[in-house]
Amino acid sequence: MIHCDTTKKLIYISMKLIRLTPDNVRYYTDYQILFKSRGKYIVKTILESSKSGKSIKINHPDLQNSLQIVSREVYVILDSDKYDD
Repeated sequence: MIHCDTTKKLIYISMKLIRLTPDNVRYYTDYQILFKSRGKYIVKTILESSKSGKSIKINHPDLQNSLQIVSREVYVILDSDKYDD
């Protein structure tokens, strides 16, 4: 999970990310995602995906709780312990 720094200091966080696509979205329900909206990075959880795989449902009223993944870069945050070599 990412924590915001209230003092506005730069924090470097190493995360394993994978780009969310219509082909792989069905595998990542309940995973956290990282995307940019209104110039800020946001972390949310995928609640469900559409049948077409082109959009996902998230809890973010500013985007009407829906995010189009084909029109923006959306990354899945992978559990680094699970995927470390």
